[in-house]
Amino acid sequence: MKLFLAVACCCFALSSLAHSATATQTFPTSAGEVKITPLYHASTLIEAGGRIIYLDPAKPTKLAGLPKADLILITDIHQDHMDPASIAEISKAGTEIFAPPAVARGREIISLCLRSYSERYLEHPR
Repeated sequence: MKLFLAVACCCFALSSLAHSATATQTFPTSAGEVKITPLYHASTLIEAGGRIIYLDPAKPTKLAGLPKADLILITDIHQDHMDPASIAEISKAGTEIFAPPAVARGREIISLCLRSYSERYLEHPR
């Protein structure tokens, strides 16, 4: 009986964590509110200063109905941190994309999929 109660409590606790993982958190700052919404794995939506910023947009994140990006930050070359279709879905004219040079070289997503968008690559300081 104790084991059953322990398992039931764990399941309840984990289910509440799963729900809160996609809940938007709002932080007041001297420059206005910052809203952070975890979407899936590393994919995150940040709203601050009237700007829309996405971090690591990738499948299976559901992006339909979300605002278009002013800025997209890609942190890794792996597919769970970037997906060309997801990037195209949230991009608009003028969207800037910041990514490590390895992203552009290794996956070539920027030059192949996003030619019409503003692109910049950050070199890591040495």
